[in-house]
Amino acid sequence: MNRTKWLMTVLMAFYLMCPPRTLMSREKGTWEVEGRAPLHMWVTIRTYDTAAECEADAKVIEQQMRTGHGDWKAVNQQQLKFSLDDIQLHQCVDSGDPRLR
Repeated sequence: MNRTKWLMTVLMAFYLMCPPRTLMSREKGTWEVEGRAPLHMWVTIRTYDTAAECEADAKVIEQQMRTGHGDWKAVNQQQLKFSLDDIQLHQCVDSGDPRLR
């Protein structure tokens, strides 16, 4: 493996990303998931070394949310809300993806 290819492999990361949300009603506290928003507007939940790790963890988080078990709330300390709708629309995105710019 040449040096450039090696560096690209070392620097690559994958982001577990979920779509942004829009507040629909402040009084009711209702939110709408914006699944069609451009990828650069999505929220990064965690970072992984491989796409396989990212997808596996997304499945674990979804299962924990469905059953109410596990510490999935720690995943999303920066967001006001994090729901099953969000994780179902997740994408594992390569850090070099041009859609992030």
